[in-house]
Amino acid sequence: MSVERVIHGNTSLRVSYIASRANQLTWSPNLNQPLPGGSKPFPAWSHVRSRSAGAISTYESMQTEIIHKYSRGLTLQSTWTWARNLSDTESWPVPALMGKSRATR
Repeated sequence: MSVERVIHGNTSLRVSYIASRANQLTWSPNLNQPLPGGSKPFPAWSHVRSRSAGAISTYESMQTEIIHKYSRGLTLQSTWTWARNLSDTESWPVPALMGKSRATR
């Protein structure tokens, strides 16, 4: 959704709200998280992953833009964006694991 308005003469302002939501994304939880006692369910492996559905991701942003048009084609444009991207899953592969061999995962 955007709202545009001429402020004065050759100066205009645009404010936009952009949002998206994704449901039932695939994610890979680590099933080998330490138990309250400190032991892991599968002590021989560092990570045990399963593929599941149900993760959610949301993105929201507020964008502003101000434009002033001068004579002879010169234009001044300034923009500002506030964004928030939330997800209840991590991207895969996890950057910390990218350098390790498959046997240690």
